[in-house]
Amino acid sequence: MSNSLARYTGHPGAWRASDLTKEKISFDLGPRHLKAFEKIMEEARKRNLTLRTASESDFPLVEIHDDIRRIADEVLHRRGVIIIRGWPVETYTPEEMGLLFWAVGKQLGVPVEQSHHGDRLNQVIDRGGGRAYNSNIPLDMHSDFGALVGLLAIRKAKLGGHSGIASALAIHDKIVETHPEYLAPLYAGYYVHWQGEEAKGERSLITDYRVPVFSEVEGQLSVFMVKPFVEQAARNKEMTHLQRDALDYFQQVADSDEFAYKFMLEPGEASLMSNYTVLHSRSTFEDWPEVERRRLLLRLWLKLHPGDRRPLHPDLQRLQTHDGFYVSAKNGEAPQAPAA
Repeated sequence: MSNSLARYTGHPGAWRASDLTKEKISFDLGPRHLKAFEKIMEEARKRNLTLRTASESDFPLVEIHDDIRRIADEVLHRRGVIIIRGWPVETYTPEEMGLLFWAVGKQLGVPVEQSHHGDRLNQVIDRGGGRAYNSNIPLDMHSDFGALVGLLAIRKAKLGGHSGIASALAIHDKIVETHPEYLAPLYAGYYVHWQGEEAKGERSLITDYRVPVFSEVEGQLSVFMVKPFVEQAARNKEMTHLQRDALDYFQQVADSDEFAYKFMLEPGEASLMSNYTVLHSRSTFEDWPEVERRRLLLRLWLKLHPGDRRPLHPDLQRLQTHDGFYVSAKNGEAPQAPAA
């Protein structure tokens, strides 16, 4: 379906900033979760396993499977976001925390490698680099790649670095109410620049298909928005005034105080969100001069297990899974996956 005038008011995922508090969207880890984590670390040390060498069958976490499914239900079918508090960041090293985060994450989905190096997690830390996750630049509301996005805070900055989230369903309702003429270009979609992540020799720098900002399949609304990637593609594939106005208005609504709920992700807290219904942002920050004290988050991207997969528009599915935004470390090619 395109150019949908459907309203999502009443859906638990169609929230605005005033509807949320940190307490309302949080899940607190308890003794049995920490005991399960201890068991993971004992096994990892005994078998000399690391984040890079552990297999998909390691650490099944059957002891806390019921809570993991509760978390999945909240993220996949309700608000689309949850904050998991109480990760033992003072007990384990950042490397060990990465293994724990990955072990929990793979119960929710299939971890996605985030670079051609085969990184199962990405370190979000200011290294003065050109990529957003290695800098302190502010980030407007955007999507990541993969069905689920997880961020675990190990250390926070000296000042700033707040997180923001916004509901795609609520943004859609706002556009229906105020500028329904923008729905057609948002549903038709935009070309996307790969920003250097294309598989060498396998595809061009810009998608040869439009990726919809909004798409509705089997009654489920999904979103995709990384405005800088769309704007860079537009240097070669020109946008109409209506397309640009629609893109700018979407971003304006998403970043507004009415829709953007802002909070500090404290050390030991992890946010987990649906990439298809929730956008996220970050404010700028001032960091510590010492590298070992700098703000550090671990980023996890997940595809969904077959039973949890979401029906997707073919071009969104192509971007997220068939084309992929990462390169497999095993064969140097973009992996072929059947669904998100």
